Amino acid sequence: MEELKDPFRNFPRAIAISVTCVIVIYILTNVAYFAVLPKDLMLASPAVAVTFGNLTLGVMAWTIPVFVACSISGGLNGSTITSSRLLFVSARRGHLPRLLSFVHIENNTPVTSLIFLTLMSMLMFVTSDVRVLINYLSFAGNLMALMCISSFFWFRVKHPDWPRPIKVWIGFPIIYIVLSFFLCVMPVVKQPLEVVAALVILATGIPVYYFFVYREQKPQCLLNAMGLKKELGLVNCVGIMVGNIMGTGIFVSPRAVLQYSGSVGMSLLVWVISGVMCIVGAFCYAELGTMIPQTGGNYAYLYEAYGSFPAFIYLWTTVTIIVPGGRAVMALTFANYVLQPFFPDGQPPPDSALRLVGIALMVILTYVNYKKVRWATRVQDLLALTKVFALIVIIVVGMCHLFRGTTQNYEDPMEGTTTNAALLASAFYHTFYAYDGW
Repeated sequence: MEELKDPFRNFPRAIAISVTCVIVIYILTNVAYFAVLPKDLMLASPAVAVTFGNLTLGVMAWTIPVFVACSISGGLNGSTITSSRLLFVSARRGHLPRLLSFVHIENNTPVTSLIFLTLMSMLMFVTSDVRVLINYLSFAGNLMALMCISSFFWFRVKHPDWPRPIKVWIGFPIIYIVLSFFLCVMPVVKQPLEVVAALVILATGIPVYYFFVYREQKPQCLLNAMGLKKELGLVNCVGIMVGNIMGTGIFVSPRAVLQYSGSVGMSLLVWVISGVMCIVGAFCYAELGTMIPQTGGNYAYLYEAYGSFPAFIYLWTTVTIIVPGGRAVMALTFANYVLQPFFPDGQPPPDSALRLVGIALMVILTYVNYKKVRWATRVQDLLALTKVFALIVIIVVGMCHLFRGTTQNYEDPMEGTTTNAALLASAFYHTFYAYDGW
């Protein structure tokens, strides 16, 4: 928000435009997948988009891995832009070492935060199992979202007179909190190891806060920290949001959502419900964001509502689990799509090659973001357009097959639907991961 021009006007507009467009594209993409791919083939495919391209695009099938790589690069670049600003504002308030609040004098970019973010993300390459990383970071993400949305009620009660350019219906945060609570409880049954690991890492933030924040009595704001320029317009903001959302998820999640939901119809329903919940959550954040137009997003809202400790726990969870885990998933998926054509007969690339390519992508995007904000946003705008074009190709081809009568997956769409709440929660985990970034 600090770098956004006219934030009270552009921020809610950017949310409405970007989230709505992504939801429509995601749902149509899944409809297209099911119009071309039989259910069994989709469940067996390690890369649904590539299988789709091989069946429909002929000699042009190579374009799908290229488009996927561009899409994931855009998601990782958008994450680099937003996450580095979170570290910057946190350090400026004293919750992280002062070194992370430094801004490059000539480039006006948070250079030390960018370097730290890249190093933390590389630590997640200890594992190359993308599904484990998604389960791990999704539980932590839903837990933090539950805490952040609760601040909505605090501000309504304690500060009813604060200016609110956008004021949403009180039912929106209630609906979002109920679903978030469900998604936090159910995975305890299905993925206990990932849940325990996330809770342990979260708990380690308590002594860190006590010894390095509370006892140090750091100032809320480092007055000599340089501010960030207001260089981002509406188009840049929409590009960043679309880039954040449309990254890895739409190319990884459809298979898992179908597997956990059990049927084509329930799979599509989960995507629709998740999309609606994202709109609900986005407008709750629009009220918070226009009421508190500070860089840092959830961190800033929690700090204003509850004080330094809850804000630090959110920051700690984000820095140690959510952001590094999400960036590792994107980098590993990018590496897999880039390397897969060089390994015939469907053999997976070696882990060492995946890690090397993933690290190389992170280093390149870190340099782009270090040089200039405008460079990073131009890259983001270009990659956002590329990924939208890629999904439009999939949608158009799929709709052509559907209109020609390829409807076998829609003849009995609810066949095989699961009634297991834990499995449905896992399906929602993967759709929310795909929508993550709003």
